[in-house]
Amino acid sequence: MTRFVQLMSAPGVYLRMLVATVAFALTAYLHYESVTLTLYYSIICIFLMQIGYVGGVLFLIWRESHAKKKTKSCANKIVVSFPEGGEAGLRTHTLKD
Repeated sequence: MTRFVQLMSAPGVYLRMLVATVAFALTAYLHYESVTLTLYYSIICIFLMQIGYVGGVLFLIWRESHAKKKTKSCANKIVVSFPEGGEAGLRTHTLKD
């Protein structure tokens, strides 16, 4: 996950998108031999990469908020040990304000 966060940092991701778009444009030009189609497909490529980037950022935000909620709900619980029949049993009690 740490690697994903590093790859999604703003300056680096835009540089990688630019390199990918140039490589895609070169391939499209060599295939179609048309500047118009190359520009058209390159713009679509940039648009799709931006959608992917925004989706990745939203995923990171969702995952972070989900992890905080999970940690917060676990912080409201305490495990207490009570002796039962000569053995120690574990019970969970929630703390209430």
